[in-house]
Amino acid sequence: MENSSASHTSKVSVKKSVSCKVSSPKTVPCSGRHPRHPPLTRPLKRSFRCNTEEVQEYYDYTLPFYKIFWHGQTQAIHYGIYERPTDTFQEALVNSNRLVIKTAQISRDDSVLDVGCGVGGTALWIAQNTGAHVTGITISNRQSAKAQESARKKGLADRTSFSRQNYFSTNFSDESFDVIYGIESICHAHSAIEALLREIHRLLKPGGRLVVIDGFQGIEHPDEAQTKKLAIAYDGFALEKLLTMLRFDEALQQMGFHSVVCEDISSKILTTSRYMHFLCQTIRWPFRLFELLGIVSDKVGKHIRTGLIQKELFENGELDYGVIYAKKPSD
Repeated sequence: MENSSASHTSKVSVKKSVSCKVSSPKTVPCSGRHPRHPPLTRPLKRSFRCNTEEVQEYYDYTLPFYKIFWHGQTQAIHYGIYERPTDTFQEALVNSNRLVIKTAQISRDDSVLDVGCGVGGTALWIAQNTGAHVTGITISNRQSAKAQESARKKGLADRTSFSRQNYFSTNFSDESFDVIYGIESICHAHSAIEALLREIHRLLKPGGRLVVIDGFQGIEHPDEAQTKKLAIAYDGFALEKLLTMLRFDEALQQMGFHSVVCEDISSKILTTSRYMHFLCQTIRWPFRLFELLGIVSDKVGKHIRTGLIQKELFENGELDYGVIYAKKPSD
């Protein structure tokens, strides 16, 4: 979620031909140290604990709720980014699509993969606005079907393709894509992040670009009270946990990516975060009654509790929101 009043603007060069302006008071060069993070000394976990069935059930069940309460015509299942002169929530949602294009420098000649494409909103927008061919994969059958339907209705079936696949193990050939991006989907990997980054590395062509826009844990070692609050947030969004940005950077470099740039844009999503909080306050009691009557699943109640607490977590820096760019080495 975003904030319409960023305090200053910095220009971060990702490579000579890729430059991304980010208005944020917290720039995080990945080779440096974030003030809330200690040095990284322990190895990443190698366990494969990501519960893909739980994630699939979450997105299958919440599909109509996102449509009614969140994305509207944008089909965007993510936080909106407020950039001047953004006036509306719908524009803020679309700004994430623009950020992917700008950061990865997507052109019509690129082959692009959206890992965790949702109902196809970003993939369709990028295909329509760049001419690139965009492939989208999602763990949700319902999302995949909706994305395919939207592509036909928008006349973009020839420039997009969507399928249900597990992003840890896809059926694509090696070095199939120039650009791979994920918007609030990589977060579901957590302790299986190495498996996911290994697959992304396999799929990218030499010199290929990766863009991740996502939430991250803001503190490396939360205390007991912070851990309890974070657990509520993770539970409602079907997350195991979140990595910090520096831990994510470490995983990228261990997997052989380079030219890594991390930008904390938490200030730009605070307006969205506050809107989510307001929305959940508005609907919490009616939906609590629906839950007690058996009309809706407890997934809705968990989601609402997450929506209520995430505002505090972002404002206190216990959660961060960032964009990360990385590149696969050229042969």
